[in-house]
Amino acid sequence: MVRVKAKARKGDDAFQTRKQKVGRKKLAPATATRAEVHARTLRVTTPSAIARTTLDEALRAGDDPERKGRKPQSREELHPVAVSAEKMHHDFKEQLSNTRHYKKASRAAGFMSLVRAIKGNYETMGTIAQTPGVGIAERSDEALLNPIEILSAFTSALDAMLDTDNDVRRAALATLKTILQPSPSSRDRGVRDDKVSPIESTVSASGGVTFDMDRTRAVLRIVDVTLTHAMTSVRRSGIELLHIILRVSPHDVRAVLRESDTWVKMVSRVSSVLLQGTSGSAAGAKTMGMTHLVPDLLETMLLQCDGVRNAGGFRGDFQQAEEDVGAGATPERILELFEECTPKWSMEWKELMEMRTAIFRDTERVQRATAIARAFACLTMYLRGRSLLKKSHKQHIRHLFTVKMPFTIQELTPSTSASGHSSDNSNCNARMELANAIADACLPVADSASDASQLLREFLSAALRAANGSSSSSSSLLGPQGGGEGRMATQLLGPLRTLRTAFVRFSTSLLPRLLFLVPPMMRAVMRAACSADSVKWGEASLLAADVLSVLLASQAAASLKTGLRFLSDAVLMVPRLLFSLRGKADSATLDRVAYAFLQPLWRVASGGHPLLQCSATSTDDVATQLRLSLPSLFELRVPDDEAPGAYVTVDGVLSRCTERTRELGAHLLFYLCGEAPCTGAAPPAHTTLASTLPQR
Repeated sequence: MVRVKAKARKGDDAFQTRKQKVGRKKLAPATATRAEVHARTLRVTTPSAIARTTLDEALRAGDDPERKGRKPQSREELHPVAVSAEKMHHDFKEQLSNTRHYKKASRAAGFMSLVRAIKGNYETMGTIAQTPGVGIAERSDEALLNPIEILSAFTSALDAMLDTDNDVRRAALATLKTILQPSPSSRDRGVRDDKVSPIESTVSASGGVTFDMDRTRAVLRIVDVTLTHAMTSVRRSGIELLHIILRVSPHDVRAVLRESDTWVKMVSRVSSVLLQGTSGSAAGAKTMGMTHLVPDLLETMLLQCDGVRNAGGFRGDFQQAEEDVGAGATPERILELFEECTPKWSMEWKELMEMRTAIFRDTERVQRATAIARAFACLTMYLRGRSLLKKSHKQHIRHLFTVKMPFTIQELTPSTSASGHSSDNSNCNARMELANAIADACLPVADSASDASQLLREFLSAALRAANGSSSSSSSLLGPQGGGEGRMATQLLGPLRTLRTAFVRFSTSLLPRLLFLVPPMMRAVMRAACSADSVKWGEASLLAADVLSVLLASQAAASLKTGLRFLSDAVLMVPRLLFSLRGKADSATLDRVAYAFLQPLWRVASGGHPLLQCSATSTDDVATQLRLSLPSLFELRVPDDEAPGAYVTVDGVLSRCTERTRELGAHLLFYLCGEAPCTGAAPPAHTTLASTLPQR
């Protein structure tokens, strides 16, 4: 019989353990240092081959008399762009593969490496754009990341937003932020203007980023998935991603979300994370400062005019935009959202108001209260326009924002003495935003509730009074840079939007009550126009022009005797306001502001408005005073100190405007029986004005 199994040991041998050898034997020391023995597909050059190649290059260099005695150039020195491009693309692919590693630390490190690589790519693009020479740009295109690589990083980061590790999601969010909102240096290549938002620009195809609807749709799809995740931290990461895409491309977000009514559920889910429970209990550290995301999303989807720009500034046609607002969600669906969120928001608002003045010790609590008031204001204004705001809803809004208010508007708005101290700037801004949000929430019920109307009136009066009285003190305390006026221009935007909405939506009830605020508004805008803030002064001026245009077209304002007096004071400030803008550096914004103010005046002069026959503070009527002051916009003659009796001609503000604006000024003077001065940039003769009449 053949023995198959080894014979069992007996005695002491049965207690001895044997070590079983697994795998190959250890290589001998002679072959352990030879890498080519272990290689299967990798060819490693031996030291002898390297020495032989170096010797051959040295011999070839010795034959050339010019290269004799010179150090041999390496491949990096001969082709630096090709070598760096090859290494960059290889490293990028390796980092991209690390984003799908099974270790969470490797995934997070891979995304952070992608952030550095993409930022470096944008910096290279900016350097190439500033370097003259076509050949350098063509050869440097190889050193840039191509769109496929950027798209691969984009999709990998979107997939990682559902990762359960916080560090991985944070790194993926940083990658998406870098891709969606590149640095300004990367947008200098092929962008029309640096003030245009990143979503409106398209970077070149060589490693650039193109913002389109598909990219926004992909981001919003991931946001919708993250908001339904079981983990609260993943939902917060989705909210952060929504904050980024809403800040970068609000118009595309509006267009994508209006394709269906899913955005209504998205608002409810975001609200459940940000605006639920006591402050500081539910939200994370980073999402605590994003409570404004709920009203921002509502205003993006429901408001039809605020923040919408065109070639002539802010759009003033409210009725045309109101027809297609809320597409994708029926008004009844938005009413359901309002009734669903009202109990939670009301409870949070009451908890914050119970703190009374202690709420101002924490800026985050003030921001939460401001966000709740803005959300109520947006929804109630929309429902009021659709006649869906019930009487019970109006009573509830009045109860929240007027009856149970623990402080007055005077306590919220900054005083003239305190508005100039830089240490209180953040606190004053937070209080001003809260007061503005409360006034906006009271606006839909102001025509039926006297206390809400009084609160709105007090807020607008206090805001304009603070803007008119804080300019001199702010400029003296903050220095010659004009920081006080720049901050004042920013604070004016909210009250101006509220005043414009009140005049447009409630022309019969609120317009006669608030008409006295028009002259203070013009004075405040005139002070803000002297600021160094190149963006905010333009927005404030365009908003004031919209308000003035609405008032000059209103029959209710023209039918009141006091209304004509307020309108005449405001109209006579227009030449002074435009004359104060002659030193502005931004000619495009200057042209838009000048055209926005001159067009309603042209309509008044050409249409025979009763304002022209109204006598102002002096003996002359409004038409005569405009005829005397408007020529200074073309040119100004001042006495010459060196030559007595002579005059020096100084160009006015219209000399920096386009031909369209200068023609409009000439039209206005023609209807006022005046004549435009003949300057180097003179408008056409009156015989040709008929062919260039502006459209009404």
